[in-house]
Amino acid sequence: MRKPNDLFESTSEKYHPFYQRLRKSAVHRQHINTLWQWYVEQKLDDDNFISDFPIQTYQRWWELETAWFLYNCGFNISKTGAAGSDFICENKDITFEVEAIVATSGKEDTPDFVPEHSKEGSSITERERIELLRLTNAIETKAKKHLCDIRKRRSNPKLPFIIALSPIAMPPMIADWDMPAALKAVYPIGKMFYEINPTTGKLKNKQWECRPEVKKTDSQNPPPSTQIFCPGYGSGKHHAVSGLLYSTLNVWTCGYPYTPYEHQKQFAIIHNFDSIKPLAKGSIKAGSEYWIERTEIINEYKVNEFKIEE
Repeated sequence: MRKPNDLFESTSEKYHPFYQRLRKSAVHRQHINTLWQWYVEQKLDDDNFISDFPIQTYQRWWELETAWFLYNCGFNISKTGAAGSDFICENKDITFEVEAIVATSGKEDTPDFVPEHSKEGSSITERERIELLRLTNAIETKAKKHLCDIRKRRSNPKLPFIIALSPIAMPPMIADWDMPAALKAVYPIGKMFYEINPTTGKLKNKQWECRPEVKKTDSQNPPPSTQIFCPGYGSGKHHAVSGLLYSTLNVWTCGYPYTPYEHQKQFAIIHNFDSIKPLAKGSIKAGSEYWIERTEIINEYKVNEFKIEE
């Protein structure tokens, strides 16, 4: 059956607000339809993509952008099959699976639901707490699904597994001010503070507090750990996650149409130190790459960063 060239000709009576905004913008509509046509040519679409797009627009858009990024990194991309991971990516050096997800508030009346902060009087600390809860919930969701896929033989237990995470459904995040917010969801990085030289009054150094968990308001639920990618802190489901592919790519600010290189710079790879299926550093040419290493001090680690040249 021939797939339509325009994702915005849906006859559905329900539309997501994001879909309606995209539909009204000629530039964005053309860009996304170009991605869609490429996606179909690569045989990456599934039977529900067209019907899902008007309602699950954030998620389906993110799948398009994730696949396009990985393709431009030099990977051959294919589908895993029924209900498995979204993509299998391979080149001559490595093969790995990818599952894409957009962080949201979750479903109401469930333990994972994270309501929006109050627009009036909400502190920076409270806003960041909610942002990190939504990111950790998304990671947990896909980590659990991957173990289920392995048990049901829908995923290869030996292949590295990457969660592609987007915060597109949230307003611009406080947690992204000083570094990619996803780092704070998997490493114990808390509030930033400055060290001032008392003699000169000049900035000596900037540091971050240790934050081993992000608190929930419901005391009956244990607070999610923010060190699941650190040695000894991840649970069984986290050990199967090789790392995160994270991007704050936003259709309204990214400047469509962009070059593949400009697209690449907006993605970050965050490695899981404790993974049983580690991904080799440099395997995915994202704009930046993060990993932790042990220091000479017992139980102390440092976060390393590598960025592609401008």
